[in-house]
Parts: sequence; structure tokens; C-alpha cells
Amino acid sequence: MSPSRETAAPRSGTPAEVRAQRRGVLAVVLGVLGAFVGIVAGLWVHWYVVEPGDGELISVARTLVPDGFTPVGEPGVTGQMSVLLERGSVHVDATSPQATTLGVVATGLQEKGWILREQVDPARTTGRVKVQREDVLATVFVTDALFEDVTTASIQVSRGPTSPSLPVTVALGAAAGITLGVVSGVVVSQALSRSRVRRDGP
Repeated sequence: MSPSRETAAPRSGTPAEVRAQRRGVLAVVLGVLGAFVGIVAGLWVHWYVVEPGDGELISVARTLVPDGFTPVGEPGVTGQMSVLLERGSVHVDATSPQATTLGVVATGLQEKGWILREQVDPARTTGRVKVQREDVLATVFVTDALFEDVTTASIQVSRGPTSPSLPVTVALGAAAGITLGVVSGVVVSQALSRSRVRRDGP
């Protein structure tokens, strides 16, 4: 006669161990959720607090129209695919019946507080002038009149390097979100445990 075999039921752990496991799971879940919220918050802070907004770039574009030029329409945001993918730049065209030189355009921008990002040939009547002021980049493309008595200045304004950078802002947001999520998970778990003890107590 073969010995009887008994199948032992798997141990689920003591009540204290089960509560600890639940607290751990809740802390992890809230930590992941907090990381997601922190990343989104970091992106929002960088786009709308750290970086200059579209309205600021439009205002800057108006001041970049060289003397003697008349804007063709209002500055507008171009090249914006999506806030998540690429933020756009601001563009505006201006015309003048008189020819100008890159040296005149560069001098006018420097007098307004802009810094040249590359040297220009001051005698040329066609080319570009690249400048920067704080966290804003700008380029003025000058096209001399060829067959028409019109000189065109094409102005583009975009966002430059900022401090803190986007990766730093997102990393800080994610770290803050994870910390807040984990702490919230622990606090909520302890509160539920105390409530259960009071409910089950004498």
C-alpha cells in the first residue's frame, strides 16, 4: 500500500507580510504614476515658464524689422509640428525700396542689444545676419533687388539654449513625481492599516 500524499497549500504569508506587500505594490504604482505626472509637469514648466512663449517671440520679431523696411503682414508661428515634437519659430517678411548692406543691418541690431553669432561682410547686399540676445535667436536674411526695385528682409526668431535645459527640467520633474508618489503610497497604506485595525479591534 503506497503512502498517502498530501498536497500542502501554498502559504500566503502572515497578515503583516500581506499588508507589507500591499503597501509595496501601492507605493510602486503611485511612484510610476507620479513619474508620469512629474514628466508632464517638467515639460509644461520648461515650455511655458523657462522658454520664451510664442507671444514674446512675436513681439521680438516686430522689433527686428530693419529701419526703412515695412513689414509684409503680421509675424506668425511657422514650423510647429506639435508641442511634443517641435516648437515653432516666428517668421515675418519686410520690404524696402532702397538697397541696404549687411553691415547696416548688423549695426542696427547691435544698437538694439543683439550680439552677432557670426561675422558678416559689411559691404554685401545679400546674405544673412545671425544674432542672439539671452535665450532668443534671430536671423535676418537680406535679399537685394535683382529685377525689381525691392529689397526683402526675411526675419526668423526662435528659442535658444535655456537654463535649466529641457532634459534637466524633465528629470527633476520625474524625480519629484516618483518621490511624491512613493511617499503618498506609504502614507495611504499606513492610513488604511490603522483604519482596518480600529475597525477590527474591540
